[in-house]
Amino acid sequence: MDNASSHAIPKLTNVKIHFLPPTTTSHLQPLDAGIIQAFKAHYRKLQLHYLVDCFDKNNAPKVLLSEGIRFIKQTWESVTPDTIRNCWIHSGLVTDENRPINSTPVDDYDLTVSLSQVQDSLDLDPDMRLTVREFLNLDKNAESSQSLTDDEISSTVANSNDNTDQVEDDSEEEAPCVPTYVEARQGLECLLRHLESKESTTESEINFLLRLAIKIKPSKQSTIDMFFKKQ
Repeated sequence: MDNASSHAIPKLTNVKIHFLPPTTTSHLQPLDAGIIQAFKAHYRKLQLHYLVDCFDKNNAPKVLLSEGIRFIKQTWESVTPDTIRNCWIHSGLVTDENRPINSTPVDDYDLTVSLSQVQDSLDLDPDMRLTVREFLNLDKNAESSQSLTDDEISSTVANSNDNTDQVEDDSEEEAPCVPTYVEARQGLECLLRHLESKESTTESEINFLLRLAIKIKPSKQSTIDMFFKKQ
């Protein structure tokens, strides 16, 4: 284990813990050897694409929690088994003489273009602009854990209780509105037309969307007498 402050190990009888030497985690731990960096690169790319789309639509450039969760799912699916395998080999914990150690693939060009678009849209001063490496490592020095005294813990809990109503109000304001049945159907039909126009679209992809369309139903089925009541 590394010597993070959160790793406070009690006295164990059947397990012996060995702590890694300082400043060696990037070399000895597979996650630090490239898996986290690959994950960050894919996540930041999705984040930038989303922000560019917001600017194009004149929407507020804000990533909601639900979008962030979707990004995480898509991101992890983009981290390939080869990337994970190579990072384990690079750490020296496992060996595979038949497999070359490749660097973690990161699409720098795509990230550079997207980052430039966002920074142009925000009209940032040249001195405030970030490079791709700086953008990927924004949280490099952020503390992932910290040790709190009993007084600090008590104060945090007390402040949390005092602000409960305010937190609930804020969460209600940030909750995205749920699309209506009509909006969902229109969106799916638009996606179907778009994919049907692409030569690379497969039959299975079209069939998947058609099956998905069956699941989109009104929250309450209208009856014929309800129709006449509206007339």
